[in-house]
Amino acid sequence: MTLVIPFLLLVALQASQDEATLCEALNGRAVPVGTKAAALGRATGSTATASFIAGCLAFGEGRSDKAADHFERATERDRTKSLYFDWLGRAYGDQAQRANKLKQGLLARKTKGAFEQAVALDPNNLSARAFLVDFYQLAPGFMGGSEAKASEQAAAIRARNAYRGGLVGATVQSRRRDVIGAEREYALLVAAFPDSLAPRTALAQSQISGKRFADAFRTIDAARAALPASRVVSYLLGRAAALSGQQLERGEAALRQYLAHAPGPNEPSLAAAHMRLGQVLEQRGQRTEARAELEAALRLDPALKEAKDALARMK
Repeated sequence: MTLVIPFLLLVALQASQDEATLCEALNGRAVPVGTKAAALGRATGSTATASFIAGCLAFGEGRSDKAADHFERATERDRTKSLYFDWLGRAYGDQAQRANKLKQGLLARKTKGAFEQAVALDPNNLSARAFLVDFYQLAPGFMGGSEAKASEQAAAIRARNAYRGGLVGATVQSRRRDVIGAEREYALLVAAFPDSLAPRTALAQSQISGKRFADAFRTIDAARAALPASRVVSYLLGRAAALSGQQLERGEAALRQYLAHAPGPNEPSLAAAHMRLGQVLEQRGQRTEARAELEAALRLDPALKEAKDALARMK
């Protein structure tokens, strides 16, 4: 039997996906050229879509209070869109993190309610479910936090998407300070999805944080063999070298390789790479070169405390 999707429903689904893609783009680290201009053209008028896009623009500019107003208007105009309630929850949650204690309780309830409505409207909205996991784990009990409900949402995500469920499961375990459990999740994902970068880097980061550098170098070397074009893995090799004092020559080469490319969204900054290279060079006895790298890091990011501390130590 062939499933035929009515034309108007197909158009509605494509429009919803387009709105979701546009909103994510407006709230990425680097907004693509022309994206904001296109969004501005769609953010005028009295439709639910116009209100939603206006909210995405405001949220991308760091104005979560204004974004919430627009998203509220979007949900009032169309109460069937899970996407709109998803982003309304994000706006409320962002406000809650900045609010005083008197307002936090109200905003927490609104955040929880918006995400729960998003999931009720679309049980396959994994973004809203993931945010609910965060809420249930991070909010205190009197605001609606619940470890049991966090586990329920994590299981629901895993049932629908093994990869994303594994990543969420690892986050849940990390918040419970179960390092072994989190790393087990990452290792299972590496075995099941060998071409995926995220679980490999997360596993290496966990091992580096735990100062288990021999394990970290093994994980990084396996990642380099599987994903030789990944510059993020090069950065991780340099970071492990800088923090361990081991494999310094390899670490220096890897960081210079990383600095030769333009980092994409969610990749380590060039400031961080300069800082790690400075730390490696300091340990190799090249203090003049190390100082130059640390100064380059601070020019790019004056708030980089580790770079400031390293420079102060070298005076």
